Amino acid sequence: MNLNQLKKYLKGWFNESPFLNTVVVSSKNDFNDLRNVNYPVAHIEYVSSSTNPNFKNYVFNITIADIQNNKIKSKNVEDIHNDTSLIAQDFIDFHSENIELFELDENIQINQFEEENPDRIAGVTFAVRIPIFREKNICIIPKKGESN
Repeated sequence: MNLNQLKKYLKGWFNESPFLNTVVVSSKNDFNDLRNVNYPVAHIEYVSSSTNPNFKNYVFNITIADIQNNKIKSKNVEDIHNDTSLIAQDFIDFHSENIELFELDENIQINQFEEENPDRIAGVTFAVRIPIFREKNICIIPKKGESN
């Protein structure tokens, strides 16, 4: 599985959630520029990758957020934190049990947030490291001047 396939898989997984209306895979800056987001939303941001002899490790920041209700004093932030934490935990639990595609590094910290941006959102954000097994095959590395 390469980076594009992994992004597509993650987007598809979160799209299957009945608790989310929008799933976006983009940089944080691109996400901040989006207008007319249908909340609750999951935002998936590719951060980095590293390699070792057997695995390619991809790191993603995943944010799950909902819009606050300004009509009530607490702005329903505690409910949003609860609901978005459950969605994050569903993702972690599912991939802890279903390891056919990859074995999720389960050492994950889920952080709550509350923002006062124009949309006034709250939710959780967490980083996941996804190791993908890769078999070395130097025979397929292209070299200048050689044709197949």
